[in-house]
Amino acid sequence: TAVAKRIFENLGYSIMTFNSGKQALESFLRAPEFFDLLITDLSMPEMTGDKLAKKVLQARPGFPVIMCTGYSDRFDDAAAKAAGIAAYIRKPYDFKALSQTASKFIQRVKAA
Repeated sequence: TAVAKRIFENLGYSIMTFNSGKQALESFLRAPEFFDLLITDLSMPEMTGDKLAKKVLQARPGFPVIMCTGYSDRFDDAAAKAAGIAAYIRKPYDFKALSQTASKFIQRVKAA
């Protein structure tokens, strides 16, 4: 969302946003080394967040993915863990908690 983008930019991160999972995947696959973290929503046009995460992780195993979603009867903490998703955050989420989670994973990527 625009609010999350502004918050992360104010924290000093470079952010790219996309209108669909398909657009996000296409951009990621063009330059996977450019990205440090994927924050996605389960519900997105053209490709759901879990499918996006799966394809990103196929291209770059171990890549940190944070999944955000509201109520879902088909996706939960166990499904996120099984899919290799680094963190699963339920909506409505606290932006401070989201930014702290993101920072933790970005620091790990930078250290590697």
